[in-house]
Amino acid sequence: MWSSAPPPGTPLLRIRGGDAFRYGDLETWVGWARKTPGSAVCIEGPAATLAGADRRTVVARIIAAQPDAVSAVLPTVAEGRTVALTGARWDPRRALEALQELHDAGLAVEVAFPVHSSTVGELPAVVSAVAEHTRGLQLTVRRCASGSHNGARRGSMADGSDWKELDALSAAIAALPAKIPGDTMLQFDPAAAYAACMFEPRARRRDLLMTPGQTGTRPLGASCDGCGWSRRCTFRADHGVPPLARIAPLTADEAFALDPSQSKPMTNEPRPFHTDRGLVGLPNLLCFAPWTTLSACEPRFHPVPCALSWVDTEMTPEQIAAETGAPIDDEREHERISLRELSGAWHVIDNQRLTLMDLWNSPLLRLMRREMTGGEKSSRCRAMCRVVMGVEERGIQYFQRPDAELTREVIANRERLREEIHAGKSVLTAKPLELMMGVSAHCNISCGFCDGPRGAWGDLSDRHRDEITAWLPSLMSFGVSGPGEPLMNRNFVALLQHISDVGYPSLIVSLTTNGTLLTPEFLDRNRNVPWGSVRMSVNAGSADTYERMTGKRYFDRMMRNLDALCDLRDRRDPPFSITLSFVIGSVQIGDLAKFAKIVDDHRTGIVVEPMYDNLRNLSPWILPDKLRVIADELESVADSYAERNPDITRALRAVEQFTRKRIASGDLAILKGH
Repeated sequence: MWSSAPPPGTPLLRIRGGDAFRYGDLETWVGWARKTPGSAVCIEGPAATLAGADRRTVVARIIAAQPDAVSAVLPTVAEGRTVALTGARWDPRRALEALQELHDAGLAVEVAFPVHSSTVGELPAVVSAVAEHTRGLQLTVRRCASGSHNGARRGSMADGSDWKELDALSAAIAALPAKIPGDTMLQFDPAAAYAACMFEPRARRRDLLMTPGQTGTRPLGASCDGCGWSRRCTFRADHGVPPLARIAPLTADEAFALDPSQSKPMTNEPRPFHTDRGLVGLPNLLCFAPWTTLSACEPRFHPVPCALSWVDTEMTPEQIAAETGAPIDDEREHERISLRELSGAWHVIDNQRLTLMDLWNSPLLRLMRREMTGGEKSSRCRAMCRVVMGVEERGIQYFQRPDAELTREVIANRERLREEIHAGKSVLTAKPLELMMGVSAHCNISCGFCDGPRGAWGDLSDRHRDEITAWLPSLMSFGVSGPGEPLMNRNFVALLQHISDVGYPSLIVSLTTNGTLLTPEFLDRNRNVPWGSVRMSVNAGSADTYERMTGKRYFDRMMRNLDALCDLRDRRDPPFSITLSFVIGSVQIGDLAKFAKIVDDHRTGIVVEPMYDNLRNLSPWILPDKLRVIADELESVADSYAERNPDITRALRAVEQFTRKRIASGDLAILKGH
């Protein structure tokens, strides 16, 4: 609170009431107050006393009492206003001179400005005068109680319970310079503060609304639930509660604008692992996926910028309201409807409910953008994220493609996106460069670690099909994944045929599939699709394991389709990428070496991930004995490919390290999927 001693957190005992500067035995009072261990003593009185003819005597008397701090109530610096506000005429600048003398004598000095409808217009002038005529003083803005308050004439200040001063105070604060000259420190009195929600946005100054050591008490009840500032709010209800009509809870973006300290400043210093961002005109962020990629692949959960298993997607109605500014009662009702009818998060269950642009600026993506603006990971990023683990990068590749390869629509959208990244925007007007969509409610196999949508949800609607078609000219990548098998959805198959027939020069298409329907005939019909990547969920290394896992004898068919896909890849210039994935559950233990051989023989990429949740009690990630077997298997196969195929080794090592950390920590909780 103070510019010098006492230290932060020290209990403060105030000697106040009447005119403590001039009257009473100060030395005895201070000595008595010091009997409280660990406390500091503050003498509080009217600034008018420090401007009188005997001011030198008063200053000497205060110094002799040796308090830790002095607080002088200064309602104006206009001598012509002193009579109206205090009942006597005096020179405020002489009071400031006296306060500077006290500060120079080693006392912490506070100028307390009493806020009332009769004084509030004086604030800008008081701040200016304190900054101009003093050095190192604290200027505290304090709401007045009813009646009088140290130096204001009794009866001039009526009961402030109607909060009439708020509009004028917003205007007065907005009139202050962005940076107070000199070294004057400005704050609200933490014992009689205002809440940020009471002010117009232009009046929400960080130096006033942030008080070190204070934590939010949520004093306004339900009004605080959806407020992005509630955890930092210093308002206390013990000096009155304003009418709810005066309350405008802050959205998360508004709170972040007020206090961006949750993220470190952007820098251009290159990270040891990552590509130099400055070469493509970007700030040095860990990951760009929240700004480049919309991944709405699982209609039951919030859209993410990457993979659902890498992000904590849960959001309460209160968190959603804080991010979007929507009425919290509406969000609670949406939650009730979804839990009753659909058993999932409301705003992404129904493909018809929101537009793609609404999904692109959904609450979770806004939150992740805000938190990652400073360069670190979001609180929603999980430890198994491949970017967090250092295995790969996300998003930056879309800024590395030269303009010569792109259409005008893509170049314009990418430039707007770059500008919004630099501006730290969490709500974007630019469209994503990459779109990943869930398109199918059906699957022709049933893996042991996946219960699938079973036809209940997830089919690509006609509406979203048409929206995707409209986005294609500005997209650089369009891909699909789940929640069922994409090639079982008529709208997605129609989109592929449209892309193959029309052609989009800047676009690449990616597909995640179980591979059983990716037949040579299908590939031939869609021969002009500009494949960028195809990921096949193999999840086994042998036909026996595959049949135990799925109940189907489709392994050989999948391998034939993989051969046809690799043949198409090798005939393309440049070739597209193929990645084979393997989810480690109990059924797949022991099959890693065979799976790695398939990857190596077909010259594909590799993804190895742990099984999430515990469907059919098949998760080995809650059993230490099985975890040790998995870790040893991962290590053995990784060692065997260390020289021959470093990509395989790198992928297996990452999961091995993750596994051994769980063993060492004793963390046997079920890995939460979404």
